[in-house]
Amino acid sequence: MTQFFRDCGVADWRMIEIGMPEWEGIYDSILPDKAEARRVLGLSDKFTIFYGTTWGQTTSLRSTFEIEFQETLNAVFAFTKEQQANLIIAMHPNEVPQMEQVYAEQMKQQNVNGIVTRQHIVYTLRAADVVIEHGPSN
Repeated sequence: MTQFFRDCGVADWRMIEIGMPEWEGIYDSILPDKAEARRVLGLSDKFTIFYGTTWGQTTSLRSTFEIEFQETLNAVFAFTKEQQANLIIAMHPNEVPQMEQVYAEQMKQQNVNGIVTRQHIVYTLRAADVVIEHGPSN
């Protein structure tokens, strides 16, 4: 990220890299391999897609975020079925708890195998063959 700001003309003395402490476990832990991560998560050993949701700020003038979120989820479901894959829906930490049930019900309706979680990020990322992240809403 600092390179981006350098390219924009920000002097090095004005930047301090602090990292992301909540992610440091990914770098200094003994990580599970793909097969172990899938076993722990209860997923079959087939192509696995990780979909990271986003927290929706639905108060802007644009105000079509709910439609955008659903269209994105529908595209992920279609891709998952096309690939005959597992799907991991990793919820954004700020999403309301009720969304876990919404995602699970939609997965069932779409006949998509997988899990919905907001935990176990190391295992979910290690289990994945593809990572899809929904961009920020604001």
